[in-house]
Amino acid sequence: ETPESELLQRVVVDFALEQPANAMWSCFFMLAKRYRRWKRCPTSWCKYGFEWKKPEILLTSLRALNLLPTCQASSPCPHLAQGATEHPRAFGASGPRTVPVAERSLVPGPVN
Repeated sequence: ETPESELLQRVVVDFALEQPANAMWSCFFMLAKRYRRWKRCPTSWCKYGFEWKKPEILLTSLRALNLLPTCQASSPCPHLAQGATEHPRAFGASGPRTVPVAERSLVPGPVN
């Protein structure tokens, strides 16, 4: 082996893959044995101040990553905790509640 290939075997690159919780191909990453070594972090964007729920699952090598839990009745986001019966905006909604594709495809800044 060359010194370069030895170095590549020792290099570790941390990652986080974000996928909608209901995406069919994300099931492959969640269930396949070879991917079980990585942490799965379910969360909802509304927990971080967004007006829409968008449940996500992050597959990551970052073991210390801890995200807010998914929005649900037992652990609601700020919108629902204040008594709202639905999120202010929604995917697939019509009118003022709709979330345009360009907006929902943006990657947010760091969430701390």
